[in-house]
Amino acid sequence: MIQPGVNKERELLDGFVRVTHYPDVIVIFVGDIAWSGHQPETTWVPLIALPVNTSPQEVDKRAASVLQRKRYFSVCRECSELNPRGWMHTATQCQLCFEKAGGVF
Repeated sequence: MIQPGVNKERELLDGFVRVTHYPDVIVIFVGDIAWSGHQPETTWVPLIALPVNTSPQEVDKRAASVLQRKRYFSVCRECSELNPRGWMHTATQCQLCFEKAGGVF
């Protein structure tokens, strides 16, 4: 059985967390969203460096931990969805809930 939120977490990991293997290090990046007018721009920020011999399970665990970083992700108070900070209208309201409440960008 799939637990609620698992698909959203997988979507966020796939879209906003990258793991890159280099010859001497494994680096986990996060996609940091900034807006230029009405267009989002993603900058890939290196967050975690791991030894090359780190197990795949530990790499996955550390990559998933990126979603807990409040600098990059936040939970909407209205819909309880975890979102990248760049998709939030305010620190506590996502853009979708803002629009549903009548807000216009």
